[in-house]
Amino acid sequence: MLPTPQDMFAWRRQALILFGAKVGKRVLIRSGVRVTYPWNLTMGDYVWVGDNVTLYSVAEISMGIAFRHFAGGLSLRGNA
Repeated sequence: MLPTPQDMFAWRRQALILFGAKVGKRVLIRSGVRVTYPWNLTMGDYVWVGDNVTLYSVAEISMGIAFRHFAGGLSLRGNA
């Protein structure tokens, strides 16, 4: 899938909410972010997720207030 344009933060935030993510206020999700299971994602207020980050959310991933996940990172959460 091609990433959306950089300035479409609100669109990406609404798409995650539509698929079950819990998203706080003023959350910025950059282009190219991939979330495997959005219903397992909780983001607090003022969270920033950088370009091309993958959130592999087999189990719940929770990001607190003012959390920053920098570009190209990978977050894994699941049960073995």
